[in-house]
Amino acid sequence: MSFKNSFVFFLPNQAAAFVSLGAIVISTFCFILSTFPDLQDEQELQEQQQEQEEEEEAKAAEQEVRSE
Repeated sequence: MSFKNSFVFFLPNQAAAFVSLGAIVISTFCFILSTFPDLQDEQELQEQQQEQEEEEEAKAAEQEVRSE
């Protein structure tokens, strides 16, 4: 196979690899940004705090039942 023929196959594969890698980098970046409290909506923060409080209450109740 000549160099010219191998180059034709290499370029589309390389382009697909860069697009795939770019999508992974962008999605990872967006996920990391979504974990910053400063960038979240007030409603989301309140929901997360409420979920954490409910989990803590459930753990406390479970420990109370075990200690009896």
